[in-house]
Amino acid sequence: CLACISSAKQPIEAELSAESRSAILAMTGLYTDARAAGNGANATVLLTSANWGYRGLLFSWMCRAAELGLKYAVHAHDERLHAYLRERARPRSTSPFSVFREASLAGADSERFEELGGAGFARATCAKAALLRAVMEQLRVDVWFSDADVAFVRDPWPSFARAACDVQYATFTPHA
Repeated sequence: CLACISSAKQPIEAELSAESRSAILAMTGLYTDARAAGNGANATVLLTSANWGYRGLLFSWMCRAAELGLKYAVHAHDERLHAYLRERARPRSTSPFSVFREASLAGADSERFEELGGAGFARATCAKAALLRAVMEQLRVDVWFSDADVAFVRDPWPSFARAACDVQYATFTPHA
């Protein structure tokens, strides 16, 4: 992550808490209907990450994920979002999502919407990279990470599963 290289004095490291590990592992297997799984979906967890300032984008993302029958874990950057989502999550055995919070991976130091390219945005970007690394190394699961501002027109997993690569990504290029 170039933003991490240029703005961080040291890499962000995290040891996932037992609560975070449980929340993430409970959502392993991408679909709420186990019959829809296949092509590596059973060993994969879908993660997203947001703070209170991004809640509008997150809630829209969550609605679309529900329409597609996806289950996922949300990393809440701040306590306000964490508490809000915890109040609304059903028991993990029936919920399509879980929520967790790792303070060392909090990204932006506030609950506000961070401007693209700002210091808080760069920290949040680095925190996402550190989260992915921690989950893959400590839990040994495959990860599909999607920013909360990514909209799914249809389920992208079948396309991901067919790709012969380890990492797929898209970059943001503003229109001139």
